[in-house]
Amino acid sequence: MNKGCGHCDNCERDPNSLEERDLTVESWRILTILKHITATGKRVTLIQLAEQASRKKAGPQANGSGKDKLDVAKVAGDLVGLSKRVCNLQLSLC
Repeated sequence: MNKGCGHCDNCERDPNSLEERDLTVESWRILTILKHITATGKRVTLIQLAEQASRKKAGPQANGSGKDKLDVAKVAGDLVGLSKRVCNLQLSLC
């Protein structure tokens, strides 16, 4: 049985406080957004991708550089529906 490091919040956290959730659809939407951005020849950091994916409103909005407009809901089929923090956590697992 793996006891972990015993120092980080993953090891120290009460297992009953964890929320289990299937993020398959949300992950697919994030990857679809990334595919769309890179297909245009642009590069994006994980933080910028999380900002794009965690939008709360549909419709074209400026990306991190403020120049191009990206309609996340149109590109990914709908809004991702995750907070920026959860998007960052999900992307860090890739």
